[in-house]
Amino acid sequence: MARAAIKLETIGARELLERLERLRDGRTDAVLAFDADGTLWGGDVGIDAFDSAIQRRLLREEARAALSEAAVRHGLEGGGSASDLAARIFAAYRAGRFPELLTFEIMTWCYAGFSLDELGLHARDTVKNYALVARLCRELEPIFDWARSAGLRTIVISASPRRVIEEAATLWGFSPADIVAGVASVEHGKIAPKLASSLPYARVKAELGRELIGPATWLASFGDSESDLEMMRAAALGVAVRPKLPLRMRLPELEHVALLE
Repeated sequence: MARAAIKLETIGARELLERLERLRDGRTDAVLAFDADGTLWGGDVGIDAFDSAIQRRLLREEARAALSEAAVRHGLEGGGSASDLAARIFAAYRAGRFPELLTFEIMTWCYAGFSLDELGLHARDTVKNYALVARLCRELEPIFDWARSAGLRTIVISASPRRVIEEAATLWGFSPADIVAGVASVEHGKIAPKLASSLPYARVKAELGRELIGPATWLASFGDSESDLEMMRAAALGVAVRPKLPLRMRLPELEHVALLE
């Protein structure tokens, strides 16, 4: 028998903290997990970094063959430089003609030929040039203040490139040890045009989040998109932050869920 529809609850930060405190029930091992793009800040910093690399023609020959193969496999023209190919793929993605998951994978390994330090510099420039600090979702500030004053762990689970998220998430005080994100292979000190492991997307977000926190209590997950649903389901409470329509439509599937004002 289908479960009855749940009336979605919209609450402010104070009410949410009261609910989290009750759910925590004094446990000191509780963890709060946050999606990054659209949740910690408006927009998508992985896309910002990709767009900046395309516009500045920063992508290198080491990425060209893999980008060409992906483009041709999905009906796009396969010629041109790495930046030309990335621009073609990005335009097709924005037009709904290129798979989202594959696009996010490409955004992770398209920096083939970069060292991690070089990608870090590009990430830093992106955070500054795309005004990420002005896009922070400030309604989360009381949540972080409460969690950190209580000594609770906060983590980020994102499908954007890890080095980009590491740089962006410093704005919220996260350390690299508390971040799960997209990781490209590194060979001989340079990024290679392939993933090192599965991208944290949809079901994999929940799996990698559990792997990171181990046996700790997964108290809450905060997300904005449909790909965050399984991560939200894995927690005692799923919290929607400025949810996009596909997630909003599926929130009634969750047994314990709230919408943060």
